[in-house]
Amino acid sequence: MKNARPEEFIASFDSALQKCDAGDKCKNAMRQQVANLLLQRQRQTTISKAEERELLQIRKIEDIVTLPADKRSLTVVMDKSQY
Repeated sequence: MKNARPEEFIASFDSALQKCDAGDKCKNAMRQQVANLLLQRQRQTTISKAEERELLQIRKIEDIVTLPADKRSLTVVMDKSQY
């Protein structure tokens, strides 16, 4: 699953985890480790440092919400009242 999309990997991992005999505490720890690894992998960004700074400024605005888009690696910026 080297080139699997994160959501596909998570679904497969969670399915395998359900079959595991480990306790809930152990399963949650495994989920957290996988999530951390995926976040590290996703940090390889294609936006410039200036765009990243602007996005961070936008995220600080309380009336605005930023979300990952359903497709591709895009970010959606919306007014909170419309979300």
